[in-house]
Amino acid sequence: MSVIAPPPPPIPEAHEDPQALIEEARRRARRRRRRNGAAAAIVVGAAALVVAGHGWGGTAAPRTTPRPAAIHVEATSGTMRNGALTVINQAQGHGGVFTVGRGGLARMVLRCHGVHSACLELQNIAWSPDGTKIALGATSYGIASSYDGLHVVDLATGRDRQLTGSRMHPGAFADPAWSPDGAWLAYEGDGLDAIALAKVDGSRREVLRPGAAGWIRSPSWSPDGTRIAFEVGPRGGCGSPGGAPAGCEIYSVRLDGTHLHLLATHAAAPAWSPVGTAIAYQARCGIRLVTPSGKDVTPRLRGQRCRHIGIAGQPVWSPDGLRIAVAHDAHGPARGVYVMNSDGTHLVHLTRATGFSAVGVARASWRPRP
Repeated sequence: MSVIAPPPPPIPEAHEDPQALIEEARRRARRRRRRNGAAAAIVVGAAALVVAGHGWGGTAAPRTTPRPAAIHVEATSGTMRNGALTVINQAQGHGGVFTVGRGGLARMVLRCHGVHSACLELQNIAWSPDGTKIALGATSYGIASSYDGLHVVDLATGRDRQLTGSRMHPGAFADPAWSPDGAWLAYEGDGLDAIALAKVDGSRREVLRPGAAGWIRSPSWSPDGTRIAFEVGPRGGCGSPGGAPAGCEIYSVRLDGTHLHLLATHAAAPAWSPVGTAIAYQARCGIRLVTPSGKDVTPRLRGQRCRHIGIAGQPVWSPDGLRIAVAHDAHGPARGVYVMNSDGTHLVHLTRATGFSAVGVARASWRPRP
């Protein structure tokens, strides 16, 4: 993996890729994820499905689990300026991370290519709070790769630090999210009911089990560094990234695993705003907003089919907190990445490239600027 300067021409956008190839990649990725989760599912078993919670098999005595050692995270000092909005775009092991604008895909920022090279398929990407590094989950299907895992790449130096992987710390490594001080990454954990935490310098790893039964995904930090919001749902997922998140809920929890709080039902892909006052999430027919206490604060717009803003998909806030980008997975001309104001006005369709990754559509990531 390397920084590209100057970059090669962009690869074709998602709508130009053969649909059969895309669907086959997704099927293989789903099969691999099911295999990886099988062992954890056997250990967790039916007991995990009756942990106290909403809609997950009834009520049971709270489970006692070890709490992670004390984790100290510094709060952010304020919002940042907006840099480039970026998405994953790849096919047949070629491609990488591209900036997007009104003209569609533009400059390549990172490249992954080659059947036998390091990084075959990107799963997710996330920019560091200072905009100097990018975290990525990389995987491969069909052949094994020692590069599979969670990585942090310094854009200035090209240094690539591997934090997890098949030979280092087996398990899931999707959905990386930076702590507000840039010292930690939260990501999809090594089992059904966990959030994994790793120091970016590689010195420490923790597992946070908040007690919400189901498969935990999409962690998002509060700007004050005290809580993490996340999605919980069935192992098979919450429906299409561009459709209804059936059977899923979003919660928040403290870093020691206490004070689990339900924020919304029939909800997925939470994203905490940079100012901390609202959490955007994917709802049935668009994006909705809740406060950290769970109060719905979605703006009311004229002509809505249901109370939502924008279009259904995985949201990401701009660093200045004024806009929201959404990756919408659908067939036809509506497919692609959209940007709107945080109140839902001025929805713009930027590109039909959706951020296609090894596990389906991955949310976009907005690079901060000091």
